[in-house]
Amino acid sequence: MVLRNFSKDDFTFKNEIGCGNMCHVMLAEHNDTKIDYAVKIINKAEILQRDVLHVVKTERAVLEKIDHKSIIKLEGTFQDPFNLYFVLEYAPKGELFDRIVDDGPLSIDSAKFYLAELVNALDYLKSKGILHRDVKPGSETLHIKLSDFNSAMFKPTESDSLSEEQKKVNGTVEFMSPESINRELASEAVDLWALGCTAYFLIDRGDSEYDTFNKILEREIEFPQDFDPNARDLIEKLLKIDPKERLGMSENGYLDIKTHPFFSGIDFDNIHDCTPPVMHNK
Repeated sequence: MVLRNFSKDDFTFKNEIGCGNMCHVMLAEHNDTKIDYAVKIINKAEILQRDVLHVVKTERAVLEKIDHKSIIKLEGTFQDPFNLYFVLEYAPKGELFDRIVDDGPLSIDSAKFYLAELVNALDYLKSKGILHRDVKPGSETLHIKLSDFNSAMFKPTESDSLSEEQKKVNGTVEFMSPESINRELASEAVDLWALGCTAYFLIDRGDSEYDTFNKILEREIEFPQDFDPNARDLIEKLLKIDPKERLGMSENGYLDIKTHPFFSGIDFDNIHDCTPPVMHNK
């Protein structure tokens, strides 16, 4: 991917649209093109204080390697004496996660559609040797956009050992796999677990995300009587405690997920050109 050359003077910064431990995200308009971007601003002093320069470098290296319709795109980077700046594609409709918290679970057709786009994104990341490690309902345009790559890493080998930073429990705890919580060596199975949690969350949000997370870990998943049976089967096959048993971990990889009955009728190759179904049941 060829990144564009930007500087701080190229933008008019508007309002804050996100924040983290050592960064915040600003909505910024490019002065010449009038295009809006999400600019992630990372404080250099915080990077040095927390000794996480390698994490920031990994995030940039991962973002530079990916170019996919269902993943937020890195447009360019720059710096000044105080901060690093990641200029990212802007998703104006915000987080799908927040929409579900506010408005309730998706219709089954809409959940199937957005999960299929997420499957495509994860399949692509796997082909690049990338583990996202913080999969959850992503940013939303009319289509899903997987974002938040600050926990991402390149797939380690069995001979690798985790750094102290990689051992930290990062990401959204409600979607975190048992092996991540136990600080074990990560594999693509962590993203498969999060995909299962995301599927459950999209279709039946439950009373509390945290309570739902604990029930999943204890294998006490509650499915309402009207829960789609194919969705239930998919979720149960993704939420296996043993990472090697999760759907998608065979030699067929994500093909086993794409051919699951839940995704019957989905055209994975052309889904981004399709109009999403109605988001919520009336």
